[in-house]
Amino acid sequence: MAIRLTVNSDEGGRELTLFFAQPLVRIGRSKGSDIHLPALEVSIDHAEIRSGLEGDFIIDKSSRNGTVVNGNPIVPARRRLLRDGDSIRICGFVIGYRSGLAAPGDQGMQRARADEYAFVHDVVRSRRKRVDAGANLIILNGPQAERKIGLPDPVHHISIGRDEKCELCLDDASLSREHALLHIDWEGVSIEDAGSKNGIRVNETVVRYQRLRDGDEIHLGATVLAFCDPESVYLDEVTSKNEKETIEYINPDPEDGACSPPGSDTEHRESEQAPVHEDHAGTQDVKVDEDAGRLTVQTNDTVIIIVGSIILIFSIIILAVLFR
Repeated sequence: MAIRLTVNSDEGGRELTLFFAQPLVRIGRSKGSDIHLPALEVSIDHAEIRSGLEGDFIIDKSSRNGTVVNGNPIVPARRRLLRDGDSIRICGFVIGYRSGLAAPGDQGMQRARADEYAFVHDVVRSRRKRVDAGANLIILNGPQAERKIGLPDPVHHISIGRDEKCELCLDDASLSREHALLHIDWEGVSIEDAGSKNGIRVNETVVRYQRLRDGDEIHLGATVLAFCDPESVYLDEVTSKNEKETIEYINPDPEDGACSPPGSDTEHRESEQAPVHEDHAGTQDVKVDEDAGRLTVQTNDTVIIIVGSIILIFSIIILAVLFR
């Protein structure tokens, strides 16, 4: 049997649905997390769901901004039993929990993985709030120099060559009619040699197939193109920052409990020391001793009596010594 987790972002975008049959599901900002939440307010290793004989438990990994279940912050580093239909909030993300479901087949798992890339893509784009957030190519030389070519969202395949039938036609006689293919999927952009006469090079290295990274230079015949991918740059920046750089989450709707700091549970509050109450109207200092269940009253008059008694005793001793 498996658990189903549905993930939604407060900023909109598509819903992500994932199935897990393994005993441990890691949730965090790290790319290696089973549920990748690309936001700086999410800790690198934020929370985890562990399965055992007693059921499924969620544990907050002492994250900066905490984890909330059904509107209630959970105590960090302590197991909290999950029940079917529970809602888990981690900063600006809500995760729905369902248990006891049949796991999908291999094709279903592959689709879910593609959906996860698409979900991350939506989150990154909504957070960047920029028109030029998508990947693009810039021609660096030749008659079309400085031309910027925006690439479509996944999933697409673009042919490049000197033939006018190519989706990207370049004015370069050294190119083959169909020289290369660009493959755009949710994992990124890759380039493939389409059987060209002069081949393709990425950063001066001859390749048949290559996954592209931001800043790569692609040599097609005499034409040089620069590949730019601001989304991947943003994602790398978010995931590479250490835990100390995690920012505070400001919840736009405080009533749902999502902005409560870690450790704000009632048990934590009960562990605080009892307050001291002072009554300045008289000479009494009244302290509440809750452990003993009583009030201890200390008066200034009692202190005066004790000090006077000590002085009297010393006076008697001195007189006894003088008249001896």
